[in-house]
Amino acid sequence: MQKLNDIIVNFNELTIEELQQLKQEVVEHINAKRENKQVIYVHDCCYSSNYHRGKYKHFAKLLTSIDDTKTNGFAFNGKFLKVDKENLVEKENYVVEVCNCSIRLYKVEEDSINLILEGNSRQYVSFIREAKRLTGL
Repeated sequence: MQKLNDIIVNFNELTIEELQQLKQEVVEHINAKRENKQVIYVHDCCYSSNYHRGKYKHFAKLLTSIDDTKTNGFAFNGKFLKVDKENLVEKENYVVEVCNCSIRLYKVEEDSINLILEGNSRQYVSFIREAKRLTGL
């Protein structure tokens, strides 16, 4: 029987044993693709008091693109992440995080989330341009 990587088969020609083997290989491939593809991301202020999270502007986004024609947080396009809870984030993605005046850009790596750029709201335009250059988004 052919391996899953090489498969172009007429299923009607396979025996029950071969179909069961194929099923097992498919399940193993699915599990391998699901396994460890996500990392837990937590906003830096996740465990801060409700007072802190309510008083200051907070958000985090899983980035899909960066619009460098904008000069504020609307330059970052993507899915909003929870600020007060853990989030599962796919590897090899970027997260932008804001707490009041602080802006941070993280890269989601194999087993960690690494800070790659830090700035503040007084230099939003510079931060946006540098984030676009670093991420290629």
